[in-house]
This record gives sequence, structure tokens and C-alpha cells, in this order.
Amino acid sequence: MIRKDDIRKINTTGGSETYFVTIPKDIIRHLNWRKGQRVIVQLRGKAVTIKDYQP
Repeated sequence: MIRKDDIRKINTTGGSETYFVTIPKDIIRHLNWRKGQRVIVQLRGKAVTIKDYQP
């Protein structure tokens, strides 16, 4: 079931061609991610996946 808190808007910064979506704090904390951490963003069909980068 989709919660209201799960719905996010796609935004841009200062007219840039870069888009961003915020990730809720509880998800970041659950994954133990931190500011500046490198992640992998991949297109999977009609979905986007974000996962921790492991060199």
C-alpha cells in the first residue's frame, strides 16, 4: 500500500537540466546511508533503482 509520505515530486535546481527527488530520512537511516555517499542510479524498464556503490 502506498502511503502519502511515499509520494515525492520531481524537482530541478536553478533552471538546471538536472532533476532530483528527495529520499525520506527514515529510508536513509534504515539503509545506513550518509551525506556524500556514492550510489548507483540505474534505469530498469519503467523504474529507477538506487543502490549503494561498492567499488
